[in-house]
Amino acid sequence: MPTRLKQQILSLMRRPILGSAVLLSLLAASYWLLVASDRYVSESRRIIQRTDISGGPGLDEYAGMLVMKAQAYAAQKVQAITQYLVGEGERFMNGLALRLAKDQVGFLEQQVSQMSARAQQALYDVN
Repeated sequence: MPTRLKQQILSLMRRPILGSAVLLSLLAASYWLLVASDRYVSESRRIIQRTDISGGPGLDEYAGMLVMKAQAYAAQKVQAITQYLVGEGERFMNGLALRLAKDQVGFLEQQVSQMSARAQQALYDVN
């Protein structure tokens, strides 16, 4: 080991706080350079025009916006995850809208049937 390097190491050992800071900085730098991987984050926002369901995770009722976030170590993977979430979210919301429409049609058919029965009963009562 060269003499100058030995002197610097001895100088750091005499100052424990400075020596610790240098050691921790070297450890952190080696972690970020050798171990840590890139992380990709993707966020997708979808506007919900009308819904009769209460807000769940990611649903901002005030703005009427569904926010989906995904994280992965590869850009293609995070894009695939986000596209899958968007597709499934759209399918789910369309299913809810379809069920709601069917319920409303069923309710209206029931009301028409009741009104028709009342009208026939009133006609019968008049005659």
